[in-house]
Amino acid sequence: LEAYQYEAGAVRLAREPVALRPMAQACLDALQPLAHPRGVALLNRVAPDLPPADADPVQLRSLLDNLVGNALNGVQRGGEIRVEAEGEGPMLRLSV
Repeated sequence: LEAYQYEAGAVRLAREPVALRPMAQACLDALQPLAHPRGVALLNRVAPDLPPADADPVQLRSLLDNLVGNALNGVQRGGEIRVEAEGEGPMLRLSV
């Protein structure tokens, strides 16, 4: 439903510069209590010098929480989940 709302233009984004490394760390810290009992390592691999993303911080955090949460459901005991980001010109790529 939410993807449809974005495509239909029903969701307004409040875009601003967002530092991805601290946001990724906040997400991983919040989900650590779920990862720890499973022996899953949560790794922040976002470079500290990566330029800020032009994004809606609330929507981006929600997306990141969802992706890391889904990864937690699919990773094997003792595995690891990495949040990574890289820049390509004016674009940034975020991956879990």
